[in-house]
Amino acid sequence: STPTAHPGGTAEAIVGVLLPNSVFYPIAWLAALAAGRTAVLLDRNNSPARNHAFMVDARITAVLVQREDAELAGSRAAILVDEPPAGAALPDFPAPTLGPDDPALVIYTAGSTGQPKGVALSQRALLNRARDLASSLHIHKGDVVLSLIPPSLLGGVVHVLASMLSGATLVKLD
Repeated sequence: STPTAHPGGTAEAIVGVLLPNSVFYPIAWLAALAAGRTAVLLDRNNSPARNHAFMVDARITAVLVQREDAELAGSRAAILVDEPPAGAALPDFPAPTLGPDDPALVIYTAGSTGQPKGVALSQRALLNRARDLASSLHIHKGDVVLSLIPPSLLGGVVHVLASMLSGATLVKLD
């Protein structure tokens, strides 16, 4: 089933993130959230056909990518994160409209029991999971957390948030 990704249900509210497992990945989905957009987390290690199927299912209209991966956006608008728009000022974004229980991120399952499904996660659910991880592992500001989990998986997102909320240093490797 197609995830409902925004209170208004508008397609332009859903953006894909298709970046390497680096600091730019969480920055991109946090920026989407700050702009009032739900981010669908895609994985560069998936086949282009698999990512395309997710983009179609989630009704993504724009994808945050690096220039070298712009073609992976297909027919969707490619928003290049590694270069500013040529000769244009940044657009005015509306005030964020996503509440704590609205879908913040959509993560696709592996599909091991059939077709992959988009799972929408709210800010509240993500922060609760991050708090639980930070608490159970006693993560604090003096720690360094190495995250090898793909950024398109829930574990990768929770590592990022737990580290940020605890003041720990996060190291991402692609």
